[in-house]
Parts: sequence; structure tokens; C-alpha cells
Amino acid sequence: MAHALARSILLVACTLPALAARSAADTVILEGGKKLEGVVVSRNDDVVVVNPWNSRDPDMTWEIPDKNRYPRDKVKDVIIEDAPLVEARRRAAEPGMDIAKRRDLADYCAKHDLPDDAKLHLRLAKAM
Repeated sequence: MAHALARSILLVACTLPALAARSAADTVILEGGKKLEGVVVSRNDDVVVVNPWNSRDPDMTWEIPDKNRYPRDKVKDVIIEDAPLVEARRRAAEPGMDIAKRRDLADYCAKHDLPDDAKLHLRLAKAM
């Protein structure tokens, strides 16, 4: 029993960083032109906060380092997007999915490290 519990904890500990990396989808464009891609923005008012804990909760500010806080006047644009998996599932659920849209979705999934979804949509495109 203890061995199975330890194995479950190890599995969760190894899986969480991968899931957190997939969930990040926001982009911050600084005034100098530098882009911070694949981040999670939790505040976008007077200070843009790139949350290292992958939380969008604006009140979650505990131990966020100063290097992750950008004064609004130093930020040109903030693009808030859904995680790639959410976007892929939204596109897949759209009515009127034809072969071209299905192939585009497969390409999107492959580009965003969703290999199983990419294979699925390629198979579905071939079946149409």
C-alpha cells in the first residue's frame, strides 16, 4: 500500500510541471520589443504580473519575485489567450469542420506539443 502511494505521488510530481508548461499561453510585449511568450499573466492593471505559479488569480501574489513585475508604462501589449489544449478542443467542437479545418487543427496541435490530438485530427481528416 505504501509503495503504491509513493508511486502515485511520484507520478503526480513528475506530471505537474508538464501540465503547467502546457497551460501557459499568454504573451507580454515590452516597450523595447522583447516578447515574453508562454507565460501566465495574473495582473494587467498598473503592474503587469507574470505569475511563475501559473495562476491567473490576481490576488495570488505570494512570493512572486520583483523580476516578474513589470510597470504598465514598460509594457506595450498583453495578449491573454487560452491554453493550447483549450483552444484545440474549442476548435474541434466548432460546427462545420471540413478537411481543411481539420488539417489546420492537426497542425496547430502538433505545433503546440499535443501529439495525440494531432494524430487524432489527421485520422479524422483522412476519414472524411
